[in-house]
Amino acid sequence: MEVLNILKGGEGAELRAKVRRNAELFRKEMSAAGFTLVPANTRSSGDAGDARLAGEMAAKLLAEGVYVIGFSYPVVPKARRASAPRCPPRTARNK
Repeated sequence: MEVLNILKGGEGAELRAKVRRNAELFRKEMSAAGFTLVPANTRSSGDAGDARLAGEMAAKLLAEGVYVIGFSYPVVPKARRASAPRCPPRTARNK
């Protein structure tokens, strides 16, 4: 498959470096804006703190060409949010 050839070559290395730089910049700016971010390499997970706000933010960012998904109940249980950094035993159990 051509995509694997691209990823293995110099172009793939350049693309990976670009994704890392963009993720670092995004995380820096989101942190500066006061968002709590989950530690990660290239993906960026944050906590908007409110399901309605998360949905509104996701819609506005998508309109700007930034693919964002706002997770809330029933994907996340009511009154309980969980992520790998917050509950490693549960994460390990799910592997």
